[in-house]
Amino acid sequence: MKIRYKLWHTWLLLGLGIIQTLNQIYNVFTFGKVDILFFSGMGLSLFFLSIGIYRLIKGYLIIKDGTITTYSLRARTMRLNDVEQYYRDATGDYCLVAGKTKIRINPEAIEKESLEELLDILDEVAVRLN
Repeated sequence: MKIRYKLWHTWLLLGLGIIQTLNQIYNVFTFGKVDILFFSGMGLSLFFLSIGIYRLIKGYLIIKDGTITTYSLRARTMRLNDVEQYYRDATGDYCLVAGKTKIRINPEAIEKESLEELLDILDEVAVRLN
């Protein structure tokens, strides 16, 4: 089962990347200098663009055969039977911990239908741990 993220979050990242890139190009043509601020700004814009494009391609987490896989900057995989801790932190994220692997799931960034399916699975994990 694929748990999809809301697309506004992805479009926000892409928009920030595009605006930052256009801002850096404007500054080069206006002030005519390429310095450390230009390279740091371009690095920031490439960071936003790459995360946005990655989220468009693999912007979901997958629960299949008792294994949860999240795709953020790097993929993290965890078996649901190996979960040692399950809690909700101060920011409202759901946290799953198994050994050294920790997966944080932001419920505000997930579509409503997918969130309901995810919460059903996380309730099963919570019942197993208690």
